Amino acid sequence: MKNSKDTSVKGDFNSVAFFRKVKAKIANELEGKTFPEKKEYIRQKLAEAQQNNAHSHTSQKEDR
Repeated sequence: MKNSKDTSVKGDFNSVAFFRKVKAKIANELEGKTFPEKKEYIRQKLAEAQQNNAHSHTSQKEDR
């Protein structure tokens, strides 16, 4: 948590390390693929994210 005098952030989550790890994972998965294969990879990941997002919204509505 931040306040006006303290510039440190408390918590265990390190966003820079997290995103570096994600970037490395994606780079490894795309290594050696052609441009059309990379496009298909991105399409699949977007479709998965949309499906997961739609599912989470449905679950939240059912919980209410």
